[in-house]
Amino acid sequence: SQAKAKGLNLNVSEYVDVDVIVSGLFSNPTVNLSLHDIKNNLVNSLKDQVKDQLTEKADAAKAEALRRAEAAKQQAVDSLNRLKQQGINAAEAKKKEAEDKARAEADKAKAEAQKKIDEEKARAEKEAKDKLKGILKR
Repeated sequence: SQAKAKGLNLNVSEYVDVDVIVSGLFSNPTVNLSLHDIKNNLVNSLKDQVKDQLTEKADAAKAEALRRAEAAKQQAVDSLNRLKQQGINAAEAKKKEAEDKARAEADKAKAEAQKKIDEEKARAEKEAKDKLKGILKR
């Protein structure tokens, strides 16, 4: 009853081998019983049950450790993928920024060039008009 309360299931055989040792005189016999086999059977049964329980607990702990390791591995992979995507996004943002800056500088250079062309054109036109006026005045 106490063993069952602690989770042990003691199976005692229906037949028990008992060694009977009779000694002494017929008038005063001495009878001794040896329960050595019962003790050995109980000890072996207990050993097997404890071994089975420990194996069961070890298997459960191993399964839990594997589950946690797999979860940690998946979390690490997810974290790396997020970091990778953040790096890609940052690189794309810098690329866009550089392209925008280059486009702005190109537009500025184009505007300056157009301004110089317009100034040169205006200067050339004025010079041509002045020469024509000088020719027509003669």
